[in-house]
Order: sequence, then structure tokens, then C-alpha cells
Amino acid sequence: MEQVNTPTPSRAAFLLQREAIRAEHPHFYEFWTFQDMNRMRELFLDGMRIDEIARVIGRTPQGVRKKLMSMGEICCFRGREGQPWSFDEELRLQRMLGQGYSTSETARLIGRKSDEILAHLKEAAAQSE
Repeated sequence: MEQVNTPTPSRAAFLLQREAIRAEHPHFYEFWTFQDMNRMRELFLDGMRIDEIARVIGRTPQGVRKKLMSMGEICCFRGREGQPWSFDEELRLQRMLGQGYSTSETARLIGRKSDEILAHLKEAAAQSE
């Protein structure tokens, strides 16, 4: 008796759903390569929004957000009050403000509070005097 490898109904539904999502996000549910992660990180550090990064690299916004969180580029909670600023946060802050992002948009993307960003900028200005 020949055994046919037919997917279960739930597996078949998953495969259909995956293919539908891949129509818009070609790399959905594929392994991340180092090149993918480096490209995503560069775009993120350049101040690109998560939904824009997802479109550029063919992933879903949720997939990009999860990968950035696992890489430590963004945190899963807002406000990191009292924690020192990382080099990457500092770099993103300067790039985003230089590109005209508002303080509130920058805060949302970096994962800091707006008043924390303003205090950090004020402190940096005072140190440079």
C-alpha cells in the first residue's frame, strides 16, 4: 500500500494562509540570513519606520519588530528611564532628529519617553558648552 503524504486540514489551512501572506511579504516564514538582519538593522538605525523596513525586505511588520526585539535594537516596553543610553540609541536619536522626526515619533521608535529624550538632549547641550 502506497502512503500519500497529504497535509492535515489545519496544516493545509496554514500552507494556504502562508502563501496568501507571501503574496505581499515574499520572505514570510523564511529563516533570517545575516544579510537580512544587517540590512534591517541599517534601515532601522537610519530612522526608517518598521512598516517601511518590512516592505523593503519582504517581511511582515510583526516579523521585523520581533527580530529587532530579539536583536536588542528595540525594547518591548516604552520608557527606559534611568537606563544609560546605548551607542545605537544615541546614533538613532541624532539621525532621526536630523531627518526631521518629531520628538514623540523618535521616542516611540527608540522606546524612550519624549521627556527623557528632551532631558538627554538638554544634558548633551550643557556638556558641550
